[in-house]
Amino acid sequence: MKICKVNENEYDFVFDLGKKLLNFDSLLTQENQIFNDNLCAIVVNEIIKNATNGYFIKSDDDFIIGVLIYTIPNREILFKNIQNDLPKHYQNWKEYLQTNMLNTSETIIVNKEVDIMNAFKELSNSYQNLLVNKAEINLLYIEKKHRNKFLSKFLFLQFANDLLSSNYHSFFLYTTSEYNYFLYEKIGMKGVRKTIYDYDNAPLYIQFKHNLPYFAMLYFGNIKDLNL
Repeated sequence: MKICKVNENEYDFVFDLGKKLLNFDSLLTQENQIFNDNLCAIVVNEIIKNATNGYFIKSDDDFIIGVLIYTIPNREILFKNIQNDLPKHYQNWKEYLQTNMLNTSETIIVNKEVDIMNAFKELSNSYQNLLVNKAEINLLYIEKKHRNKFLSKFLFLQFANDLLSSNYHSFFLYTTSEYNYFLYEKIGMKGVRKTIYDYDNAPLYIQFKHNLPYFAMLYFGNIKDLNL
């Protein structure tokens, strides 16, 4: 295994790993690559648009098997084209909706992403004073077959070293209960949550696909206090 810095020209690799993290394919009742590509183009790019740094973790045969993307205030943005490309992605999505009728699962997936975004905004507004001048982890993903090998901690160590060389030792991240948030608690981060879906408001499809209650979560950490 080896750790490598993410470069601007490696955007496509980061985007593909972001798509795997979202995993919309597994939620669709029938495959729809155009729907998946158009929605991911918005969601993934919104997640990483302000990122300034990142690291890949590669296997011994040089395949990328994980990524950590983050933002440190007052640093140069890593993927400079995203800000220009996002309006095009939104236009493509608008045109897609005008010419295609979403089926039930596609509608629920879109509504879910909107609900998550709104929950994150509410958490952000509620804890705004704790987010000012803090670093942010934007994206963390490890390929499924390489999980439970402490690879996330290796990426966190690189992130920690970078923060220690800056003036921003505190950081935060957004996630949902769909993902392995226990990792953040194990390394010493503290979180707050907001319920998005419970049994009284979750569509049956969401009840079938996800454990309830389904939370939006905001975690805070200080690099000096982490158990790495």
